[in-house]
Amino acid sequence: MNKNVKKLLGKRFISVILVVGIGGTYLKLGNFQLTSIALSTIFGIVLNLILPKKAASEAEHEKKIRMDI
Repeated sequence: MNKNVKKLLGKRFISVILVVGIGGTYLKLGNFQLTSIALSTIFGIVLNLILPKKAASEAEHEKKIRMDI
């Protein structure tokens, strides 16, 4: 994944987290409620786990390099 794509993904992470955290979003399930700060933290963690850190082509390239050694 090139550097520009990584920067763009980083900006998207930050924008989602900021919108949820500052925007006053909350999630209420019965008596349990997550406020904006807690919810933005969870969004950040989930987004970081879901979205890939490397492109598939970059991973394949690293695999080929390891096989050549």
